Amino acid sequence: MRLFSDKKRPVHLGPYPCERLLRQPDAELGDLPAFEPLSFDNSSEPHSIINAMREHQAMLDAIRDG
Repeated sequence: MRLFSDKKRPVHLGPYPCERLLRQPDAELGDLPAFEPLSFDNSSEPHSIINAMREHQAMLDAIRDG
């Protein structure tokens, strides 16, 4: 079921009209919690999949751009 037509919509804007969303004028970002990095280390269980995720994440970090 189509709610709106995107026939005349420019392709670079994507299929969803996010520009129609209402914005909050005064968003307070000070209330956000501090960033805590993930830890992929579970030394107590050597056969845990969390330990394999550490190596996988390191491979992805090597090719990450940005």
